[in-house]
Amino acid sequence: MYASSNGAVVRRSKPVTMPLVLLACGAAPIVLNLLFGAAWSNDLRSAALFIGAVLLLWGAAALIARLRDREGRPCCARTNRPLRRTERYYPQSLRADIERAIAEGAVERLLALPDGGGAAVGVTIYRAADGSFAAMQAAEYVDFEYRPLTEVRIVEGAPAGGR
Repeated sequence: MYASSNGAVVRRSKPVTMPLVLLACGAAPIVLNLLFGAAWSNDLRSAALFIGAVLLLWGAAALIARLRDREGRPCCARTNRPLRRTERYYPQSLRADIERAIAEGAVERLLALPDGGGAAVGVTIYRAADGSFAAMQAAEYVDFEYRPLTEVRIVEGAPAGGR
């Protein structure tokens, strides 16, 4: 979808803000223990070190995972908002309805179709949480692989509804 959307869907790396906050929250009790630990009871010192160490390790692991992430997350290039990826599989009997819904940009109508009952037609949808952007494409399962059934359809602007 990244390549066939003409730059409308791009890959962005995940932010490192949350892991850095976890690192800071983990370092705070440890530093406080070093500065004021003599006045604290042994139980409070142990609890502060335990909580600080857990948060510090959690933040470090999350930071390493974010920095090593090669996949990133899909985003709308115009608004830089993250997109939610949805895959739905439909039986062959709904092929015409799927093609029509994609051609009209009717995301909600496409999602309302009953899925399951076979994986003859797969639909991949990238959409913003507020409905202001959607990119979708259908593929047909033929000879043990999915082949594009429709072009990538991009719906921008007003919430991508049933129209």
